[in-house]
Formats: sequence, C-alpha cells, structure tokens
Amino acid sequence: MGTYLNPGNSGFAEILKTDYVDKTGLISLINSTIETKKKLTCISRPRRFGKSYAAQMLCAYYDKTCDSHALFADYAIAGEKSYGNYINQHDVIYWDMTGIKPYTGNYKNLVPFLIRSLTDEIAAQYPKVIVKEDLSATLVNTVENAGNKIVIIIDEWDAPIRENPGIQAECCATALLSDFRFGYLFELVSFVVDDVKDIYALRRLIDTKVYVEIFRVDLAEPA
Repeated sequence: MGTYLNPGNSGFAEILKTDYVDKTGLISLINSTIETKKKLTCISRPRRFGKSYAAQMLCAYYDKTCDSHALFADYAIAGEKSYGNYINQHDVIYWDMTGIKPYTGNYKNLVPFLIRSLTDEIAAQYPKVIVKEDLSATLVNTVENAGNKIVIIIDEWDAPIRENPGIQAECCATALLSDFRFGYLFELVSFVVDDVKDIYALRRLIDTKVYVEIFRVDLAEPA
C-alpha cells in the first residue's frame, strides 16, 4: 500500500466508526461506467456533504491491495449485481489536492510532483516495471505487469483554485478568473488524460476516473 498508489481501506474503515450514512449506491453508478466510454465521473457537492468520504469509500472498494468485503457487507452495494465483479480488483491512483499543497510550492509545481510521487510508488510496489520519463509509458508497463487496469480518484481537484484567494482576487480584479481556471484545468486534465497520449493506450490503462469537487457559486467577474 502507498500514499498515492493503492492507499488501502483504512481511511474508509475509520469513517465507518462514525455515524456513517450509506452512500455506497455511488459505487454501483461508477461500476456501470467501467468497460464503457463513460470513464469520467465528476462528483460535485456543497461543502461538508461527504465528498472526501466518498473518495475514501471508492478507494476501499477498488483497491486490490486490501480485502474490503467485511467493510461493505452490511451496506446497499453488497446487494448489487456488480458488487463482486470489481471489489478489490484494481490498482488505484488517489490524489487529494488539498493534502499535496505543502509539497508543490502552493501548487506551482503540481504536475511534476504528481508524476514524481506516483512513479516512485510504482517502482516500490512493482519492482519489475520499467519507469520511464514518459508517464503514459510507465503506466502501460504497470498495467501489463499487474494484469489489471487502473482507477484514478482525484479528491478536491479544484483546491489549487479555491486555496489561492490571492490569485482569485488578482484575477477578479483583472477579469481573468476564468482564464486562470481554464489554465489550471488545461494543465491538470492534460496530465491526467492527454498524457496518456493515444486513445488505444487510454483504453488499455484506465477503467474509470472520478473527480470530486466542491459545488460553489462563482464570484461575478467585473463587466
């Protein structure tokens, strides 16, 4: 188990010790996108509505380095037809964008950090995988070595925008907030999706991707 690759189910196990409201129906929804063209899911909810809990739940369900059957046995997903097909069957890449802030120079070195931290953990968990400068090639080698595809979960993906009030204020003052958001989105999406450059490789690598964000009311930009 690692921090960014296959984080295990301990986070969800801790959540279940609190007053947990069953949201495992989300797993059935994500399962329905596997092996289809609908591989990208964005979960947008208001603050404190359990988005990070959902991300931890998905990690626990898909991560193949742990056995989560006991954690889900008493919840709705256990009665779904797809339950046994995908539980603990994938490598999981998990990034919490708020958690990595201190290591990225306030997100200025976001993508290089994501690549470096992920490839380091791939090398540790899969010593036979050839790690290359091209992340897509490394992921191809990982999938071929592991014999299964990957689930990518990005928690608080909009944090680099939300956690930079100074940048937001500067952009609003110059009517460039949307440009800043587009620039960040372009960099992140290019990394997560376009870095796996050809569609054939993407189909070979990824079973599903889940983005979790805060649903927010945007500030009005000056006319």
